[in-house]
Amino acid sequence: MEDIPHWVVWKLEKRDGNLTKVPYQVNGKKADITKSETWATYEKAFTAYDSSIYTGLGFVLAK
Repeated sequence: MEDIPHWVVWKLEKRDGNLTKVPYQVNGKKADITKSETWATYEKAFTAYDSSIYTGLGFVLAK
């Protein structure tokens, strides 16, 4: 899976009083899981995650 560039980072955020995982691009903008141009390689996502800004890494399942 690490070789497939379908990676995002995510943050836990409150929406309507509930915690939810919000996907982000490695550049800090919100990711759209339906748009591959907002995804990254594992290496880039891990580097962004390692910066302690995000809660975790996510892999986008796509056709």
